[in-house]
Amino acid sequence: MPTGNLKNYLGVGAIADRPTTLDLYPDCLGLYLDDDTGELTLWNGVAWEALPTGLADAPSDGTTYGRMNAAWVAIAAGLPDAPSDGSSYARNNGAWAIVPAPDKRYSAASFAPLVNVAGLTVFRHQFAIAVGLPVSLTGSQFSATTAATASATYTIRKNGASIGTLVWAVGAVNPTVTFASAQSFVAGDVLDVVGPATADTTLAGITITFLGTKA
Repeated sequence: MPTGNLKNYLGVGAIADRPTTLDLYPDCLGLYLDDDTGELTLWNGVAWEALPTGLADAPSDGTTYGRMNAAWVAIAAGLPDAPSDGSSYARNNGAWAIVPAPDKRYSAASFAPLVNVAGLTVFRHQFAIAVGLPVSLTGSQFSATTAATASATYTIRKNGASIGTLVWAVGAVNPTVTFASAQSFVAGDVLDVVGPATADTTLAGITITFLGTKA
């Protein structure tokens, strides 16, 4: 067991063999390593005190951890992918939200309030952008405020060529639509609807609304 004034002391062995006191010169170091437990103690001038052990491993649970306030804290996982369902998504309030698709609908309408005369153009529209009209004109609306007393056929035209018909039957305010194929229009094209060579004497208030899709 060391006695007398010591400059530095480093002991290794069983804890029972550690000296109970050390007489060290000022500013000298005294350490003792317990070779059974690996505990390292420091002589503080009055008593032995245990030195802090190394940093403990973070939990082994698949989570990423960081140190905060002398403890391991889970780090939030990275941003998850947006759903893979063909929609466009953006972040909103910490979650993925669908970004609405742009409205590509396109409509053109007219109203002819008076009783028709022979060959009257009841609708005319010149396109400024590219637009498509579907087969059967699905979504478009056609009506009259006063029904026909005889069958009346109105011709739907693209740049003067027939592409379909609207036929008002006797007593009907809504016509039968014939539009066999989808049609594409570009800027400058003209869509019109022209009445029959012999006009019905009562059919009036013709309302036409074409619904298409912007290209």
